[in-house]
Amino acid sequence: MNLTVRIDTVGTVRLGPRPSARPFHAPLALAGGILCIDPFAPDAPPYAEVDDLDEAAGWLEGVYGAHALDAAREALAGAREGSVSRQDPVDATVRSAVVAWAPGPRHTSVARLATTRWLGAWSPERLDPALLDLETGGLLWDLDGVVPDAPGQARACLAGSAGRLSALAGRLRRRAPEQVSDGLVAEAVMDSVLAAACLLDGHEHHARLLELAREEAVLRESGQRMAASEETVLAAFRTESAGRGGERLGSVDWEQVPAHVLNAAENTVRWSTAPGPDGSRVLQVEVEAASRTVRAGGLGFRAYHPELPLPVALGRLAGPSEPGGTTLHGEAVLSPAADALDAADIVVDVFDASMVSRPRLGRAAVRAAHERRAVRRLTALRRHWAARDGDALREWAQAAARTAQSLDEDAAGAGPDPLGTRMWTLVLAAADTAVSLGAPAARLPERAAAVREAARAGNREGDAGDLYVPRLRDATWRPTVAEWLAVRPDFGLTST
Repeated sequence: MNLTVRIDTVGTVRLGPRPSARPFHAPLALAGGILCIDPFAPDAPPYAEVDDLDEAAGWLEGVYGAHALDAAREALAGAREGSVSRQDPVDATVRSAVVAWAPGPRHTSVARLATTRWLGAWSPERLDPALLDLETGGLLWDLDGVVPDAPGQARACLAGSAGRLSALAGRLRRRAPEQVSDGLVAEAVMDSVLAAACLLDGHEHHARLLELAREEAVLRESGQRMAASEETVLAAFRTESAGRGGERLGSVDWEQVPAHVLNAAENTVRWSTAPGPDGSRVLQVEVEAASRTVRAGGLGFRAYHPELPLPVALGRLAGPSEPGGTTLHGEAVLSPAADALDAADIVVDVFDASMVSRPRLGRAAVRAAHERRAVRRLTALRRHWAARDGDALREWAQAAARTAQSLDEDAAGAGPDPLGTRMWTLVLAAADTAVSLGAPAARLPERAAAVREAARAGNREGDAGDLYVPRLRDATWRPTVAEWLAVRPDFGLTST
């Protein structure tokens, strides 16, 4: 696989395929630049944008390898001398080079850190934040010198999850290797134990963590492994609830609200109109929160009609009317401009005042729905892989192939849909992995074979981009501790 290094007219260095829009990249701000990992293919070459090559040299070599860093230096020197290899009007590239992609020693840790943070922000199924912090702390500890103030950030993460870390590590110690489904996950837990033992001096759990760290050091010194891999376990998945029949329903655009505040399922926004004072009409809106402890401050709604450019109603959402409820309520008087229009055509956009942005309506709303579906597909794929369930991966591949096909059909006349292509590559990855786990080969449309051939033939001159077929067995795809425990309800932290 090849990697393109580009230099633009102002000396900015760019490495790797350009990232897609959110939520299809996981950014990390590093010294001298920014790195973006693709959560849909964390094993692929990441994208980096560097303003200060000398300041970023350490992590560039750690992530991309010495050859990529040397190529970047040579290309930058050539650009400064006025040597132009080509002029790209899109990104003002004046010089470029192609090198073989050979991940550096820090690539796996960086990709896993970015993916873990991305899951905390985007996963529709809420993952335990303490477990995410537990793993993030260990990864940050490993990235000292790469991530600014990595030890300080790691200490903050581990201090809040030290109790869970101690309990989980103790249970892993008492389990036989064949009882732990993923040895790499167990290793991640113990990496965090080692980090906590170094960083949490004086913490109430420090003595126990130090004891566990010493045991782990002895095991690693002897070359022993804690756990076996590839054990098939049963997964516990939650199905999404559908909206009540006969109501006008809508969905929350995830880019308009903070993560895990509102229910991430589809059709959780309901609205209707009712007579108001002085002959006016009132729009009544209900939105499902993610939990009973949600705070409604800052949450509001906007109503639009396709024949009018401005909102026809604007209002705030209030907390549940009943103790323990999860339904937020709001109402607003409809603009007189909407009186002569069909109220059934009104669409409601829910937003948070702290991150309000332009609503995505019409075709943009359809695109937002496709993006949410893709994120759901990805996180479901990760759960099946965490469970090492070959049959579930096979079924997932067939269902996701239908999604990818519908995306391509929606884009008829404009060529293959980029999001559809991305889904096709995940379909291929899941189908291959299912077979390796002993499941029968999935029956896939001809389009899947065409994508596979294009991915094999492509990337000879530069980046793989959307045609890269991920390898789920790569360490960057290792399930997070939070995901692993979500599919292992039998592995409790309190039972003995």
